[in-house]
Amino acid sequence: MQKVEVARLRRELLELSAVVSTHPYWETVEVGKRVDQRMALKHVHELDADADRAEAA
Repeated sequence: MQKVEVARLRRELLELSAVVSTHPYWETVEVGKRVDQRMALKHVHELDADADRAEAA
């Protein structure tokens, strides 16, 4: 059962990765800045967590 769930999650991850990487938004970002912008997108959740901790303090 666990192997089935892992396989399903991997398929979903692959599908969502394709959706994000081929989104029309990336055509609006200067070619030389796309990699930096994609890397920043990977870390957005860290900014959200930092903001949540600041609000809780």
